[in-house]
Amino acid sequence: MDKIILFLADENNRLILNWIGGALATLAGGLWVVIRYLLERSEKKRTLFAQKKETEEKAHAPPSITDEPAVQPNSIYVKDGIAIGSGANVSARDIIVGYRLRGLAFTLFAIGLLLILAGYFFEEFASSVIATKLTKYELTLSCGNTGKTKFDMSPDELTDVIKFRDFLSENENKTFFLHFEIQKACSACKCPRVAPSPPEPGPKGFLVIDDPQKEHWTLSPMMKEAHEIIAFHTHLVVDTIFYLPTYEQLPENGLFQKGGYGFYAYYDGPFTAKYFEGTGYTGGYIEPVVIASSEIINQVKCIREEKSLNFFQKLYHQCF
Repeated sequence: MDKIILFLADENNRLILNWIGGALATLAGGLWVVIRYLLERSEKKRTLFAQKKETEEKAHAPPSITDEPAVQPNSIYVKDGIAIGSGANVSARDIIVGYRLRGLAFTLFAIGLLLILAGYFFEEFASSVIATKLTKYELTLSCGNTGKTKFDMSPDELTDVIKFRDFLSENENKTFFLHFEIQKACSACKCPRVAPSPPEPGPKGFLVIDDPQKEHWTLSPMMKEAHEIIAFHTHLVVDTIFYLPTYEQLPENGLFQKGGYGFYAYYDGPFTAKYFEGTGYTGGYIEPVVIASSEIINQVKCIREEKSLNFFQKLYHQCF
C-alpha cells in the first residue's frame, strides 16, 4: 500500500492515471452504444420471429403430439415454452453478448472514474506532503585504528565525505533528517583521529576529527564547539571541512536522540544544511532545528517509527 501512495504522490503518475481513466470512460461510452444497438436488434428479431410464427400457424395445421416439424432456416418453433431454431439462436446470442458487454462497460466506466478521482484526491495530498517531506541522510565515520594508519581514509569514508559535501551543496538552507555516528576504535578507547595536528597527506589522504589546535571558523556560533571533520584526498582536490554539533549543542526539544555505547558521537534529528567554499577549501555545517512546525514533528515521527506505524497512522502523519 505504501508503494501505491508513493506512486500516486508523483504528479506525472497522476496525469497518466487521469489520461487512462478518461480513455476508459470514453471506451465505456462507446461500448454502451454497441450494447444499445445489439439489444435493439435482438428486440426487432424477436418481434419478426413472433410475427412469422403467427403467420405459419394460420397457414398450416398444428403439428401432432408425436411429430415435430423440421426446423427451417430463419424459422422458429416453440415447444414447452422454449424457442428453438436458427433465428431464435441468433437472437439469444445477441442478448447474451449484449449483457456481457454491458457488464464490461460498467466495469470500465467504474475503473476510469476511480482513476480520475484518485488523481484529483491525491493532488492536494501530494502537494502538502512534498512541501514537508524530510530527506533522510546517514553519515557514518570512524575513529580509525590505534596503529600508524589511523588517519588514512578508507574508500568507503572517502565516498561518504564526497556524498555529504555534495548533499549540503544541493540542499543548502533546507531541513533534512540526519543520522550521524562516529564509531570508536574500541569501546574503552579514545578517538585516535583526535590529534594535535593533521598528518602529512599520504596516498590515502587523511581524516582528522576535532583537531585541538585548529581555529574554528565563525560562520556560525555553532562552529566554535562543534565536531570538526577535516578530510583531504587527491580526489577531493581541496580540503573538505565539516562542522557537526556536539551533544551539548543539541536542543532539548524532543526532536533529537543522542548517545550510544561504543561511539564517539551518535545522534539523529532534523537539521538545516549549510554549505561554504573558498580558496583551498570547501565544506559545510548543520544547524539543529530549535523550533519545529507540526509538519516537521510528524516527519521525524514517521522516520523514527516507520516500521511500527500502520497504514492509517502513516496516512494521518503524512509519512508518504
